[in-house]
Amino acid sequence: SEGAFAEEERYMINGVLTLASRSLRGIMTPRGEISWVDANLSVAEIRQQLLSSPHSLFPVCRGELDEIIGIVRAKELLVALEEGAE
Repeated sequence: SEGAFAEEERYMINGVLTLASRSLRGIMTPRGEISWVDANLSVAEIRQQLLSSPHSLFPVCRGELDEIIGIVRAKELLVALEEGAE
């Protein structure tokens, strides 16, 4: 019937309402705690960083967090590093 929410719409609205009830601290990571990959590091340093972190996605930056050049999946980057990709 008109005016009724479709299942997908109900799911989205529920997500928005759930998000609205959470604190900003519960959603966002403080800047100083963000794990990121510095593209200027050596392959060995990047590999060690990825292996020692529990995260699966990382911003990739050049020298500092403000110089983001992309986002990478740790697993995919580890495979690329093993295959010799830069």
